[in-house]
Amino acid sequence: MLKSSFFGWMLSSVYLSPKDDEDFFKDIQLASSKATEMFGENEIEEGFRLYLRMLNNRPLTLLGRIIEATLISEAFHHFNSTISYLNAYPLVRDIQIEAPLFISGFFRTGSTFMLGLMAKDPLSRPLLYWETKINPWDGLPVRRNKSDPIDPRAAKQQHDLEGNFYLSPNFFSEINKFHTLNCLEPEEDMLLFMDYGMLPGYSLFIDNHPFKYQDGYGTWYVNTTHKESAYQYFKANLQMLSSPHQQDNHLPYHWVSKSIHHSLFLGSLSQEFPDSTIVLLHRDPVESVPSWCAFMLTLAGLRFDFTQVDRLQWGQFGLSSMALHASRMVKFHKTHRNGEDPALLINIKYTDFIRDPVGTIEYIYQTSNRPFSEQFRRQIQLYMDTNKKHKHGHPQYSLSDFGLSVKQVRAAFSEYINIFLSSG
Repeated sequence: MLKSSFFGWMLSSVYLSPKDDEDFFKDIQLASSKATEMFGENEIEEGFRLYLRMLNNRPLTLLGRIIEATLISEAFHHFNSTISYLNAYPLVRDIQIEAPLFISGFFRTGSTFMLGLMAKDPLSRPLLYWETKINPWDGLPVRRNKSDPIDPRAAKQQHDLEGNFYLSPNFFSEINKFHTLNCLEPEEDMLLFMDYGMLPGYSLFIDNHPFKYQDGYGTWYVNTTHKESAYQYFKANLQMLSSPHQQDNHLPYHWVSKSIHHSLFLGSLSQEFPDSTIVLLHRDPVESVPSWCAFMLTLAGLRFDFTQVDRLQWGQFGLSSMALHASRMVKFHKTHRNGEDPALLINIKYTDFIRDPVGTIEYIYQTSNRPFSEQFRRQIQLYMDTNKKHKHGHPQYSLSDFGLSVKQVRAAFSEYINIFLSSG
């Protein structure tokens, strides 16, 4: 159980040295050892230590401390309860996650929109925001049909989320221009990886040199070492959430989910789900880089003292972080082409998807040998009719806002553009 001193640190004006709260890390060590027995060697404790050390060196506001305390607490408690549940019910991990569909690619490429469309397939099972926060010992979600009543826990989480509007109404009005927050809707797989110490890297932006920090969290985060166990844990969560619906260890649906985070670890994703379909969305980085920088600037605005934020450094980090994602996708594309990765890979241009969303989804389904029903087609159209682009307003941003130029961006992404975006 997390000790009160941990929250005392977050709410105090005194920064924490990890040595000041060894009780917290004893809990992390115990949970990590249990995870090692199930999934093999991991670096969960190191991830949490480095993350907290990084926060110590960032200009967090009081509200930022509360938010980070909540994130870390929720992640650890969900991890601990999940490991405990899986240990008590080991047969859960025998459930087959057959032919899942994962959406990834660049930041700001329409992945949330694509997930929203695919989630309308009656034969699909999306990961919902609130499901990433539950204690499985309180009961696993059971919805035989998408029209079934909503679990009261989901409604409570949505109520709590909406209560945050009162803390910072301007933040939520701005963030909804980029990404609507709703506990009842499909959300990022990344929320489950937070349990493994892979917490949101908003504060990574406030630094002088991307991924080469003294505190080491950025380097640790993007390193592929021992991330296989994180994907085993992710799969175990899908199995656990599937257990109320399984029939002879098989499911009446396929999972569909998304995370841009996957584009850093496509090899691990493919190896853990060898019969999966991985859809990578690609957009001109001249458009996606400033959108990504502006989005993360909005997210960080709730946490940090912006008198200490340099937008030029922010732009350099946005450029470097997206270039890393691009290089990992290029590498996976090459190894996949050589037959080294088992998953089915489908590359989609953002412009093609936005021009014809229904046709793009139908193409993905045909390529991955999935039935595309007329009911699904109607549901997609209904979703598009009720979820118009920029219905919450259009965010304003440009490369120059972050000290970047078109020439600079094109140079950083030349190989990526040539492979995924060239007209040929």
